[in-house]
Amino acid sequence: MDSSFAKERWQDALARPSDPMLAATLVPPFCQGFVGIPKLPPYQNKDWRKEYGDDYVFVNHYCEAKPKQFICYSYSGTEKNDCLASMIQHIDYALKRENTSYALYPFLTKERGDVFLAIGKYSDAISNYQKAIKVNSKFVPAYIGLANTYIKQNKYDEAEDAINDGLTQNPQKKSLLKKLEKIQKLKAKK
Repeated sequence: MDSSFAKERWQDALARPSDPMLAATLVPPFCQGFVGIPKLPPYQNKDWRKEYGDDYVFVNHYCEAKPKQFICYSYSGTEKNDCLASMIQHIDYALKRENTSYALYPFLTKERGDVFLAIGKYSDAISNYQKAIKVNSKFVPAYIGLANTYIKQNKYDEAEDAINDGLTQNPQKKSLLKKLEKIQKLKAKK
C-alpha cells in the first residue's frame, strides 16, 4: 500500500485551526467569541460571563476543542476512541473546580457523559448523566443521554425508567415523549 495515502494522525488533525464559520455552527452559543470562533448576529451583544458567572472563563478550553470533535468520527476503532477521549481533558478543565452551583455544570457534565457514551465507557457515562440530573433535575439532555446509554446496553427497562423520571420533572416534553416511544418500540421487538 502506498503510504502517501495514509491518513494523518488524529493529533495532527486536531492541532489544525478550525474553519471559523463552521466552528461557530458546531458549538453552543456561549462559545462564540472565543479564539477562532466568531459571534453570530443573534449573540453579538450577549455577555455570557454576566449570565454564567466568574467560572465561565474556564469554558474556553471546552469551546476551543468542541468544534474539532467531529474530526474524531473520521477515524475508526481505537484511533476514534482515543481522539474522543482527548476531549475529556478540555471538559474537565472547564469543570476543574467541580462547582455544582456553576450554571454550566449540568451541561458540561452531560457533555462528558456524551464522550464516555461514544467511546463505550457506559458506567462513566451513566455516572456523569446522573451528576447532571442531580444538579438540575429538569435538564432534559441528561435524561436522554442516560436513556441512550441504557439502550446501547440493551437495558430497555432502565432506559424507560430514565425517560419516565425525566417526564416526572418535565411533563409533556416532546423530546422525552419521542424517546419513550422509541424505547417502547425497541422493547416490543425484543
